[in-house]
Amino acid sequence: MSVSSNKLALNCGFINLNHARADSNLIENDALQKNLDLVCLNEPYYYQGSICGCPRGYWQIAVDGEPRVDVFIRDTIKFATLEKELDIIALMLNWNNIEYLIINIYCPPSANIESSIARLESICIRFLDKRVIIFGDFNAKSSTWSPRSTDERGRLVLEFVNKLDLFIENSCDSTATYSCEKGESWIDLVISKNIDRTMVNNWQVHNQITASDHRLITYTLSESPRQVKRRSVWKLGNLKILEFKLEMSKLVSYFSRIDLNRDNLEETLSYFCSRLVKICIKCRKNKGLVRKNNSVWWTQNLETERSRIRALRRRFQACLEQTERIRRRITFKREFSKYKKQVLSAKTSSFRGFLEKLVNKNNLGRVKDSLKLGNIELRIEKIRLASGAYIENSEECRNYIVKFHFPMVQVEDTVDSGLITDEVYPEFTLDEIEMCVNKMKRDKAPVKTGFPLA
Repeated sequence: MSVSSNKLALNCGFINLNHARADSNLIENDALQKNLDLVCLNEPYYYQGSICGCPRGYWQIAVDGEPRVDVFIRDTIKFATLEKELDIIALMLNWNNIEYLIINIYCPPSANIESSIARLESICIRFLDKRVIIFGDFNAKSSTWSPRSTDERGRLVLEFVNKLDLFIENSCDSTATYSCEKGESWIDLVISKNIDRTMVNNWQVHNQITASDHRLITYTLSESPRQVKRRSVWKLGNLKILEFKLEMSKLVSYFSRIDLNRDNLEETLSYFCSRLVKICIKCRKNKGLVRKNNSVWWTQNLETERSRIRALRRRFQACLEQTERIRRRITFKREFSKYKKQVLSAKTSSFRGFLEKLVNKNNLGRVKDSLKLGNIELRIEKIRLASGAYIENSEECRNYIVKFHFPMVQVEDTVDSGLITDEVYPEFTLDEIEMCVNKMKRDKAPVKTGFPLA
């Protein structure tokens, strides 16, 4: 748990990953890039006892084992876990001192949806007076939220929505939430209750490339900021200095020719201030594009390739001529497969580079740095020794822990090499000397012999 944060916007995301490893990596970067505070996942990628894709700075909520639902929530948001099961997670989230019931549910297409809806209804009935947001892949079709006709599963979902007076955020004319070669569908839903419509800032289905056959949905709530008139503070660092100097010289030259007296002092001073403000507005620097947050392994090349693959997919889906469609489909599949390998390779290379920095020689300082209070939440009060005495100094405690886990090996200075001084050794051949020179590290400083350490 952590303290609640007061923000003007709550950014939520939802997607069914379909157990795709590459999509887990993409959603990790999308959560940071789109500044999502809450990410609800269906069918996450589970490998070797853990769920992949949780970005840094987020809590992860899921059952042990291989869950079908998972939630990433920013560690600055206060929440409490109400329910945590294989197919459903319910959280009570505190945003701007108001409680929100967040539910993430997955209804498998092969299972009976009635039991899932009954479980969902039992949770919602307990909190009818709370603000409720439900994210889920219901695998249900209805003309209420899509251009498709209503099926039996869609009818049951509508009955549940009408019974509890819920509101479906999905739009009928939106991009399909599910897209594959066989067709498109609108089966991923965002359902809410007791939320003022003026707070809903955005509901969007993103058409970006994902390794899953589902698309990312974002849902944003926002509170209108109070209309407070702020006093402008002008700094030279925020102005174009050359243009500012030129305009100021003109201003000073103009006012230097004015005769000041008691009658026109106030009026002249007011006019001078208004002219000065106009000059500052004219000479202020243009704000550049806001830099997006990305994962440490994400590169601009991956972003460019993602857009290119998206264009290939649009061309393939838009083609109607059968032969050309097959050709474009093969091209899209081939390039998409390469892109997924690039994503995995970039993340692996970044992690290997991080590990290589940790295993450098003479790197005991990194171990000491990891024990500093500013790096991790470690609070060392005192250590009790075997003699019964206590070490209370923070630096001495740190050194004691390091020496305990990384003991110094005592090596004798004089080592008997076992060489026989009278023995005659053969001279080095030219090939042996050349082989030694070629194996020397070029980027190392030379030692006393004039050669770098090999």
